[in-house]
Amino acid sequence: MSATKHAYAMGYAFVSEAKIEDSLYENIKLIKNYNVRGAPFRIYKEKATGVLYISYRWFEGSTLNPLAALHGIERTNKRFYKIEEPDFEIITSYAAAIGDLSGLTHHNLTMEDIESKFDTYWPLEDDRWFACNLTANWKSRKVVRQIVSIVIDSFPWETHQGLFIDDFVYNTTAQIYNDNYGGEGTYASWSDGQLDLVSTITKYARNTDFTGQQEPTAIFANIWNPTQSSVLKTKSVWYADNTLRLDHYYYEKGGFQSQAPNGVVPGTNEPAYVDPMNPTGAYIPANKISLDDVYAFNNTLSDRKDNYNKDQHFDQHLDACGTAGLNGAWFGWYGEDGVDLEHQENRIYTNDLQLLRAIPNWDNIAGVDVPDFNAPSSTDERRWNGEEYKSIYSFASADVISSLNPLNNELYIVFRSLDGTVQLPSGKQIETAYFVNELFEKTSENALPAMDMTNGTIQLKTNYINRLHTGIRISFRVNAALNPPSNLLVVDG
Repeated sequence: MSATKHAYAMGYAFVSEAKIEDSLYENIKLIKNYNVRGAPFRIYKEKATGVLYISYRWFEGSTLNPLAALHGIERTNKRFYKIEEPDFEIITSYAAAIGDLSGLTHHNLTMEDIESKFDTYWPLEDDRWFACNLTANWKSRKVVRQIVSIVIDSFPWETHQGLFIDDFVYNTTAQIYNDNYGGEGTYASWSDGQLDLVSTITKYARNTDFTGQQEPTAIFANIWNPTQSSVLKTKSVWYADNTLRLDHYYYEKGGFQSQAPNGVVPGTNEPAYVDPMNPTGAYIPANKISLDDVYAFNNTLSDRKDNYNKDQHFDQHLDACGTAGLNGAWFGWYGEDGVDLEHQENRIYTNDLQLLRAIPNWDNIAGVDVPDFNAPSSTDERRWNGEEYKSIYSFASADVISSLNPLNNELYIVFRSLDGTVQLPSGKQIETAYFVNELFEKTSENALPAMDMTNGTIQLKTNYINRLHTGIRISFRVNAALNPPSNLLVVDG
């Protein structure tokens, strides 16, 4: 339930886990993940015996797998089953075959066949198992039609207000040997089938007459990297020509000094991620994209190696915060980024990283003007020089991070060194100041004695050096919207 508490503390709209049943959190919405690359099952080989198993996957919370039920068998999600004839038929129909399947049966099927005759990905291995996913057969019109029907029938429309389209980046031009499974015809390409799948689900989700809900269901998508060729040739073109425009896109790949937009929305100076070879025909606006931190920063689960470096992770967060902030993009939570995630029994997402993630979002919500792309001006309300991000409400550097939350008019601060100095909004008087816990929730610990307040600035007192990296939330006596200071909210000492 930590995600719900952190979402409330920072003003996030969606969580992917079950919410805490409390009226305090009633405005937080739920979102579900659906992967649109893979077939909804995973293949496992038991190393000791060589026996193959299938594990069906579908939406969290569902029990019996609807695809298996459609084919007359009962399979509980996420359990392992030895592959029998009906399972074999599902595998050879719904997974994209890149080799001739003639002669294969469920009796003679091996993992070598799976890897050589199907488009596989995401291999994982431990002492007992080897496993992989299989790319879905989106060239088959019957496969797409049936999966669309299953998604629409099984998605919990009454409880979830968001659908996250995962892995919306992959494309294959390989020959698909089973592309006419079911005899209903084929799509011209695998990506055309995927487009039909996502478009049909999206149209349904946005139609409140279909879902029975008061508002359209929000559709998010993970496109991995908006400057990657497979995205520029498909998803960016679909956005540009209005074939498919989703509500939000995630730049999951992350990276350091590599996530900046590379162009503009045609006819404007607004930042965008564009195809340099086709800038008017393939683009996604920066204000539709959330940046992320370095993907798989800790590879322990996949390769047993511990590559995590806290200092590098902070630098990357600061870079993503500044890049997103300058360009009107967002900084999202996705995938491996659970707020409870630990490394060597220490929390990874400490208060400083949490606040860096919130800053671009709060500046966007507050309506801070986004500068023209690649045309800095002395009057810009947002600035980023690679080391410091400054806006009329926020500041972020290696020494201090500070931002005004427009949703509750509280000032959030994390001092990272005793040199960090925060300037108060003009004409406002502090009412309360409290240290926060690991989720940025207020504690009962008064932070006023820890702060040296002189000439409208705040600095952490030297005898509170042990509270560096601990967040502070400040409320003000005046309930009206806060005014920014005459220069910038923060002066870095």
